[in-house]
Amino acid sequence: MIIKYDFLSELAGEMTEIEVDDELGKIVKEIEKNERKNDRTETRRHKYLSELEEQGYYIADDNDTFEEDVRSVQYKKLMTAIKELQPQQQELLFRVYWKKEKQKKIAAEEGVSEMAISNRMKKIIKKLKKFFE
Repeated sequence: MIIKYDFLSELAGEMTEIEVDDELGKIVKEIEKNERKNDRTETRRHKYLSELEEQGYYIADDNDTFEEDVRSVQYKKLMTAIKELQPQQQELLFRVYWKKEKQKKIAAEEGVSEMAISNRMKKIIKKLKKFFE
């Protein structure tokens, strides 16, 4: 059996032929076949990062540190602003945004109208916005 190799030749693209017995030739052909099969399988497993991001996955890189720093500063500023609110305002903000309670439920518990709770929230948000100006 004759086996052709291009890596044995001195010139790129030139094929070298080697004569081997049939049994060894079958083994070499089987190995080459398995290598090609593995290469195809490996290339199918690869995913582009853009594909992952489109699917909702996000992979952070070193360039994200600036954005993280900005978010961190904004978070600290927000927490400082919340600490400046009155305790009742902090509690209302906590219930609406963190506990996800409906203003209607809060109004019923406090014995006030839903509009009163809505107005309180507007005042709280206005105070927080001023802090960021």
